[in-house]
Amino acid sequence: MRRGALAALVAMLALCTPQRSVAAPPPSGAAVEAALAYARAVGSGAYDTAYAMLTAPMQRYFGSPRNYASVFVAERFSGTGQKAVRVEQAKGAHIVTVRETIAFLNHGTQQLGHGQLTLRYRVVREGNAYRVDDEGHPYRSYVPAGDVAVSRKGAKVIVRELAFYPRRIELALTFENEGNAFITFLPYGRTLLRDGSNVYHPLDTRNWLLTDRQLFLGLRLAPNARYTGQIDFLTPGRLDERAHTYELTVAPALPEGADQPIEFVLPAIAVPAR
Repeated sequence: MRRGALAALVAMLALCTPQRSVAAPPPSGAAVEAALAYARAVGSGAYDTAYAMLTAPMQRYFGSPRNYASVFVAERFSGTGQKAVRVEQAKGAHIVTVRETIAFLNHGTQQLGHGQLTLRYRVVREGNAYRVDDEGHPYRSYVPAGDVAVSRKGAKVIVRELAFYPRRIELALTFENEGNAFITFLPYGRTLLRDGSNVYHPLDTRNWLLTDRQLFLGLRLAPNARYTGQIDFLTPGRLDERAHTYELTVAPALPEGADQPIEFVLPAIAVPAR
């Protein structure tokens, strides 16, 4: 066989031979290590350590390590097996994507849920260290110590959590139908949140990230059914750190066959000072 033909055959065989794919090395570098260290601190409940890794603007946002910790404690959050899967360059920052296995509180069932979470952290250099931006959280969360709930005519409303943002308070609420007939909740009708002389109204928007679509359009519950969602109340700004007592009225609700709508006046919710 001629040398040229032999070379062509070898080349053809090489093309036909399956090639083993070589896995790309995981992202590395100081920014990646900072993001992983932060995620591991949060996941293990080392909140003081995690707070110290935040950028200065994020520390100002939360206000204190106690506020910061309350956000994750309220959700019973934990995480393990953190891995960096991608790093990108941005203006003055690295965007590090981290994947982990998490546990969290399902407010509807009041049981722990489990899953995979992928987050993008913005990592910047402040002085001699890399710091992490962890946005999208409330600056403080509060879970009532007791059962803040009220039942009327076979229906029940339960307050699960209050999450505080700079211009809104988000309440996680469970609606239950313990009766024998359908009931329709229309909480965007006359629902109010009072804080002394201040009255806060539901944030009425069709941005479904801020407004619970089901509650906005009307929630019709069958007997023995329940639904957990949230209502955001618009505030003039960030609330101070003093103790506050909130009074929630949820209305109206329309039991099937009833002559009049009903309302739910919840027990006072005492949120301590920070």
